[in-house]
Amino acid sequence: MAFSMIVINCAVGPRAYVNLCPHYSMPLDAGTGRFVNGNGLVECLQHFALFRPEDGACVAGACEGASLDPVPLRCDAEGRLFIGG
Repeated sequence: MAFSMIVINCAVGPRAYVNLCPHYSMPLDAGTGRFVNGNGLVECLQHFALFRPEDGACVAGACEGASLDPVPLRCDAEGRLFIGG
């Protein structure tokens, strides 16, 4: 199964999420490649919902209380990221 995802390096380390807003299942970036706003929050450019990068929780907007779907990541000793646990 193919899907679009985003990877964000935040204070607690890298996090990955499916590139879909839980409000209406549309890509967060609206095709711009821009995901993080000036305040360090993930922003849905379709609905302007805001999500914490650390856990994907929506903190403002139409889907407040929902969360982005996480994608499990693993980091090896050389710092390479791998999808999966």
